[in-house]
Amino acid sequence: MTVVCLATPAQGAGVAAVGGWFSNNPQFVGLIEAHLNGSIQELEDSWTQLLRARDKSGEGFPQFHCAYETLPMHGVLVVPREMAYTRCDTDLHPMPFDHVGMVKVTSRDADPYLWTTARVLDASREFAERQSFWVGQVRP
Repeated sequence: MTVVCLATPAQGAGVAAVGGWFSNNPQFVGLIEAHLNGSIQELEDSWTQLLRARDKSGEGFPQFHCAYETLPMHGVLVVPREMAYTRCDTDLHPMPFDHVGMVKVTSRDADPYLWTTARVLDASREFAERQSFWVGQVRP
């Protein structure tokens, strides 16, 4: 099992504060930067605890992979690297897309599809290897 985050504002999004000036949409309040946002802090703490428990158990799953956008949308990076940062199992991966392009699949032969598919397949192979190792054995 794997989780892939594409331009996910794990630390909030600075642009949300600006959006809040122009809209009453509650999503803007929920996305203010983490140092001002108790909900995001709580979510990040829970995520870290989950991954610590996973590491302690030796299970290795879920795996967690993160990518961030490197191109601005209307002149603004919606989720730059520092806002996408959270505890990931691989290095934070830059992608040459704006925020919308991060989730818009244009081809099976290009990112973000290729990168995301590779992460899922890697996790599937690792899971299968672990399962075949434990067949017929008593798990610790």
